[in-house]
Amino acid sequence: MKIKKISPLVTVREIASVKEFYKSHFSAKITFEMPERHLSLTFDEAGAVELGYMVADQCTPFTGEGVILCLEVADPDAEHDRLVREGVTVTMPLQDNPWGDRAFGVKDPAGVTLYIFKLIEADESFRQYVKA
Repeated sequence: MKIKKISPLVTVREIASVKEFYKSHFSAKITFEMPERHLSLTFDEAGAVELGYMVADQCTPFTGEGVILCLEVADPDAEHDRLVREGVTVTMPLQDNPWGDRAFGVKDPAGVTLYIFKLIEADESFRQYVKA
């Protein structure tokens, strides 16, 4: 199988707050919207990164645990400071991690954790695990 793209779809109770969060804080562009039903967002010009939200009227809504979306950025310190200024609650502190990233975390209104990071050199104890 040759996969062309992976697009996570999160089932939620409501969409309006999710839409506002990603538009306001992450410059998301809407690629598909059925008001109060379904929302698809993209975060890059090529549309290679897409995230969907759907009202869970025929399935179980996401409960806010067990999903982390990792967002690689050029400057996590600047993004951290910007999001804090904009009133977004940081759920994981900004720090250098021994596995080789500088990162922090926030949650979107649906409870999805966004792990915002930049790669840095891993500590010696973790280098053995790097395969690429």
